[in-house]
Amino acid sequence: MHLKNTLILALTFAVHCTLLSQVSVMGNLAIGDTTHFHLLKTTRNDQFIGKVMSWTPDSMVFLTSSEVRISFPPSEVRSIEVTENQQLGSPNVEIFILETTDGKMYYGYPKQIQPDRITFVAGGNVGLLRFRPENVLSIEPTSSMSLMTMEPFINEYCLQSKANKKVTGEMLGYSGGRIQLLDADGKLVNESVENLRKYELCAQYTPYLGYGRSLMFLPTGFGMEDSQREYRNIALGINILSFGISDHVSVGTGLVSILPYADIKYSQDFGKYVHWSIGGYAFVPSAIGIHGAISLGTHDYFLNLSYLRNFDIKSLDTDSDFESFSVGASLRTGRRSRLFAEYNIMVAPVSTFGGYESFYEHGFGNMFTWGYGWFKRKFRLETGIMGIGPFTSYYCFPEECERTYHVPIPFFAFSFYF
Repeated sequence: MHLKNTLILALTFAVHCTLLSQVSVMGNLAIGDTTHFHLLKTTRNDQFIGKVMSWTPDSMVFLTSSEVRISFPPSEVRSIEVTENQQLGSPNVEIFILETTDGKMYYGYPKQIQPDRITFVAGGNVGLLRFRPENVLSIEPTSSMSLMTMEPFINEYCLQSKANKKVTGEMLGYSGGRIQLLDADGKLVNESVENLRKYELCAQYTPYLGYGRSLMFLPTGFGMEDSQREYRNIALGINILSFGISDHVSVGTGLVSILPYADIKYSQDFGKYVHWSIGGYAFVPSAIGIHGAISLGTHDYFLNLSYLRNFDIKSLDTDSDFESFSVGASLRTGRRSRLFAEYNIMVAPVSTFGGYESFYEHGFGNMFTWGYGWFKRKFRLETGIMGIGPFTSYYCFPEECERTYHVPIPFFAFSFYF
């Protein structure tokens, strides 16, 4: 009898160890424990807050804090963390549960609802799903978990009815073919899907991250954050990799045309609205230089002043001594967009031989840059026009004359954060 009990205990222990060996468990996990919350993370990067109710070799039953019962194959569970309360270990971002008429459930948020289609962003690796409204039983909010999505989600929707009624507010749910929305004044809006002209997720506000290195071409007074990394390409010919070494020091390396390039930048803040930086750079093997900048304002709205001094390598006779002064500004114009402008003047000794064509007779060159930028959390795209000059023309119709002009050149740039 004792041998039988010992074998059963040993077998139970072996099965339990086999189950746990597939899942990382942090804390003292007790199945059915009602005094602690469990943070469950799946192999698809979904997160759930609730309680593990049962665990067998084929199935794990999980009860979320909003009383939704979910069954997982243990192979799809990455880890379970035992927490003291619902908030610990989870961002607790409000999302939605979509339930279909055939009993299936999806977790995420509706992106767009139309009379003939519901577009739903599901978490994990599921992606974008589309349903006919008659096949959706309900869409209800829950704060029991957080889904890892490419973009941040804020519960803010824009509704326009066929009668041209326009409402912006927080979605409360969907059932029986009707949408419930809470507007900015706290008024409940209940609209039938059949009466919709447009119902979609409002454009999400995204922080602008590109201020840490430059306004467009020249440096800002801001700095990159510790461990922040960026790849930037301007007009295909300029390719720079930048790294935040700390909250005050960043470095960059890459190619400008065919020349290897490297720089270092130190930045500091004077309060909330004044930011300055200094640094140095090198174009191998033709030139080295120093730069400094002051930015006045915030990341979204700032005025930028910068100075750059370029020194040529005398032994190579590169003839590239010049100074650069610039003034510019960046203005956020939307939740994911900005306008920017930059004026740059470069001053150099007048040269008859070599050097920069614009400097031959005038001793200076300047550039006006106007542009528009659109960005997401890890990507930004910028495009605009550069006016470069002055260049000299010695022929004017109908009679010969001398005039100066600037050449407009369109450009584009893009950046990735990783």
